[in-house]
Amino acid sequence: MAAILSRQDIRRLLQQEPPLIEGYINLEKQLQPHGIDLTLREIALPQSAGKIAINDSQRLVSDLAPLVFDGLDFIDLIPGAYIVTFNEVVHLPQNIMALARPRSSLLRCGVTVNTAVWDAGYSG
Repeated sequence: MAAILSRQDIRRLLQQEPPLIEGYINLEKQLQPHGIDLTLREIALPQSAGKIAINDSQRLVSDLAPLVFDGLDFIDLIPGAYIVTFNEVVHLPQNIMALARPRSSLLRCGVTVNTAVWDAGYSG
């Protein structure tokens, strides 16, 4: 049976070992009615082309150049693709999968987020 986790469900899962999510900055601000806001650790700009093939062992990921935050903790982004790293580490139990979606405030800034399904049992 499919279900959407509530704030209370997420709080309960944060108490398990391993916790559903670790590395959060401010749980009370990040915890939402049906999810948790992830926070930004790093933004990087791809420097080379990636490569995919029929055989995953031949996959080549792009070289990345991390961007530097200014003295006010901002980065001005020109249109293009970026790779982000979050502060949080997610540990999904075997009976829970997840989807990462951007906040509407990011969408209003012209930012979208592309992610794959986070399969049950995923950790990272």
